[in-house]
Amino acid sequence: MQRVAGDRFAVLETALYLAKDLTQWTEEESAQAILKNFLNWKEEFGENSREETSLIRILTDWLLVNEASFIEYPADPNARTPIKVSGVRVLANEAKKEEEHYFIYPKIFDEIIEEFPKNMAHSILFSSGLLKKPKKPENGYNEYIFKISKKYIGKTVRAYKVMPFSDDESDSEKTE
Repeated sequence: MQRVAGDRFAVLETALYLAKDLTQWTEEESAQAILKNFLNWKEEFGENSREETSLIRILTDWLLVNEASFIEYPADPNARTPIKVSGVRVLANEAKKEEEHYFIYPKIFDEIIEEFPKNMAHSILFSSGLLKKPKKPENGYNEYIFKISKKYIGKTVRAYKVMPFSDDESDSEKTE
């Protein structure tokens, strides 16, 4: 953001300086116009890079579209097992104070983020709060892989843990 913003607004400042005879603006008025444009630009595009925004959107959109490809825990006796299983969706449990989250199988997760460098994607998703790390990463696996207990699907598997943005957080952001 800094490089792009710096370059674009430096060009705007130069253009306003060169056009001062046409605009009849003082230096202060030009500076105010540049600041107003910058603030509008920042509000529109935010502080994240387009890659960060795009990656987060790709993962959250994928979860919305593919929600039915997860085995739910606790299991719904009326639910059908998906044809292509992407992982486990652990439903929120207020008694245990657990939030809803997904365990996504590594092959599926790699397909979701395939257009981004893997380490960069992990870092961005972890910083955003979507991707979690286990307290003790298992030897031989990357630091984001969780070992899923047998209780979820009857066998032990490994997966990425993704915490989708909750509706409660977005509601509180709108009201602040």
